[in-house]
Amino acid sequence: MKKIFFYFFALILPTTVAGQTILSNTIPFENGDQITYIFKELPSGKSSEIRYVFDDINDASFVGRFYKEDLVLPIKSPRLGTIGDEVCLGTFEKCSFSPPMKLFDKNIKIGDEWRQSIKVTGQTFISDVSQDVKVVKQEKVRIPLGEFDSFKVVAKGKFKGVTTKGDKFSGTETSELWVGNVSDKLVVLKANYANSFQDKWAIELSRGP
Repeated sequence: MKKIFFYFFALILPTTVAGQTILSNTIPFENGDQITYIFKELPSGKSSEIRYVFDDINDASFVGRFYKEDLVLPIKSPRLGTIGDEVCLGTFEKCSFSPPMKLFDKNIKIGDEWRQSIKVTGQTFISDVSQDVKVVKQEKVRIPLGEFDSFKVVAKGKFKGVTTKGDKFSGTETSELWVGNVSDKLVVLKANYANSFQDKWAIELSRGP
């Protein structure tokens, strides 16, 4: 049973001090802002466009919508640097993460690492996921919008669950994402994902905030 559970979502306004990105508490987007990515299935290279629109940004949460062709799903992050009710990329179904998945603290720097255990509930499955996450390095990354300084974050984990049809599944997964400053906002520039079912995908930012 092939399932993809990794999700990325982190959009926070930074300032830079001595090579370290310090994330502030200020509101990172205005209502109506949006970002667009090119999603590629691997190894086929089949691509599609995915888009996030933010309807209500405040100190407590990010609330908005996710678009892929005719699919429209609500999204909500309970606080900066986490994900709660989002979209599972790969299956493209609405998912909830309990507790919310931590992506970043207010300070992000090389060497940051943490372990997290999360229950992911989708429309067709429930899964327990454990991850070890680490900010491994700072490097330049090139995407369609240009070349940007970025932090590379690697998450390695295991998942085990059951589908709504009663089929059990388990496996391992690895995800890599690069986050950098675009228009004074820290966004995911690109990401790669692979799991033990040989599911693979990649995304790149094609239109920033």
